[in-house]
Amino acid sequence: MSLREQEYMTTVEKCGSISKAADLLHISQPSLSQYIQKIERRTGYQIFDRSNKILSLTVAGVEYMNTCHEILRLSKELIKKIDDISEIKRGRIVIGVTSHRSPYLLPEILFNFQRKYPGVNLDIIEKLSTDELEDITLRGEVDLFFTTTPLKNKGFSIEHLSDDILSLVIPPDSYISGNMQKMTFDEIGDFICCSLCNMKFVLSPQTMKLGRLIHKLFERINFEPQVFFETYNMDTGIAMASKGLCASFTFSTLKPQKDYGEVPLYIPIMDKDFTVSLVIAFPRQRYLSRAASAFIQMSREILGQRNLLNC
Repeated sequence: MSLREQEYMTTVEKCGSISKAADLLHISQPSLSQYIQKIERRTGYQIFDRSNKILSLTVAGVEYMNTCHEILRLSKELIKKIDDISEIKRGRIVIGVTSHRSPYLLPEILFNFQRKYPGVNLDIIEKLSTDELEDITLRGEVDLFFTTTPLKNKGFSIEHLSDDILSLVIPPDSYISGNMQKMTFDEIGDFICCSLCNMKFVLSPQTMKLGRLIHKLFERINFEPQVFFETYNMDTGIAMASKGLCASFTFSTLKPQKDYGEVPLYIPIMDKDFTVSLVIAFPRQRYLSRAASAFIQMSREILGQRNLLNC
């Protein structure tokens, strides 16, 4: 079994189509079809179920593909170990991040890392949800990824970067008695139920951890919000709140860098049940290169400095 075979077959699996895979691999569709048939004749069983428009794996194909992914993973680990001999003068890290976090986390970290380690290539993969990032990391497509706890899968090691506090976002002209930064959970719950009962909310979908945390909050205070709409982009709710159009929520590390004119009010929900840990996660049983360790360390230092500035 050659590395080219694994690359071809895993690409077909990912695309679910021989024609799409052939385009990505820059070969003709008939050539790829013949290549697959040759492998199936050699192994003695059918790998892909072709009965539907989108290809799927047969039972035997699942076992074959698991082996392909494992060989590709071991090949990548060998390259990382060889690169480590160069003492971070070269290497490659594939970094996963959700699209709503990338503008807040990546620019400063990538700028400083590339300046210190110019020979290390950084590839970025964005997904809408951390569940997707967990899946592709376990398949070996990503080395490490930014996420928040808890993780869906137990097979990851994590490095803590920062605490991330759920914050209520409200229009700048909202009246609040007392210190917003020191409101208790009960006071915030009463404020939402009484003062925001007629206001629309722009929320995150429950496919996101933020959305699930917001839903948990509303259940705990027994509040049924008027939902304006849902968005994967935290900036949307914050920008609309700044114009007095709605209330919203965000995490403390996701306050926008853009200036929307009027600045909305942020009320941190200082309760352990609504504070998550921002971490970098990577598969527990896999080799972590020196370059990846250096990236984690730099991320921790930069986000730690931000926390000190925000105190």
